Amino acid sequence: MPGCELLSLCDAGKSLALLSAPQRDAVVDRYLNQAATWATVTPMVLPGYDDPDHYRRRLERGLDGARQKNLLNRLDVRIDGLIRKAIVQAGFPSVLAMRALIDWRSSGFFAGVDLAGRYAMPDYLKRFTRVHVRIEWRDARGRSLPIRGPICLGGGRFFGLGLFACVSQNDA
Repeated sequence: MPGCELLSLCDAGKSLALLSAPQRDAVVDRYLNQAATWATVTPMVLPGYDDPDHYRRRLERGLDGARQKNLLNRLDVRIDGLIRKAIVQAGFPSVLAMRALIDWRSSGFFAGVDLAGRYAMPDYLKRFTRVHVRIEWRDARGRSLPIRGPICLGGGRFFGLGLFACVSQNDA
């Protein structure tokens, strides 16, 4: 939008300012640059229920080790699928979503990022699980594939949730 005029709504479209391109900023660049690895700054809200078959409730019953492992694997597969679904819903090609290496947890991947469950959100999203996510984009040969930001995924992406920043070597 650089070069566009900012017009007054009260004074019959009087020109108030001319928009200019922002100066380079290291913080802003973390959201807009091109990188192969990205991680959430605000937690991602999964686009659906991660536990429709109540695996967590079953785990509380004190099952044997093999059954616990089976239920935890099913839960992991479900969460992984919901994250990939969010990638596609945000407009990325499904083939890119399939090839991505994905990691998630309740604590953030950046220093100073709060636990996923501590973020405020709209009432209609509170019932859905929130997780911090790290994505490593890959091509067909499994090589790193840089993607340009901004990247925002999940149910709360229009409210600032699921906002990703590129991961630098210093963050790893």
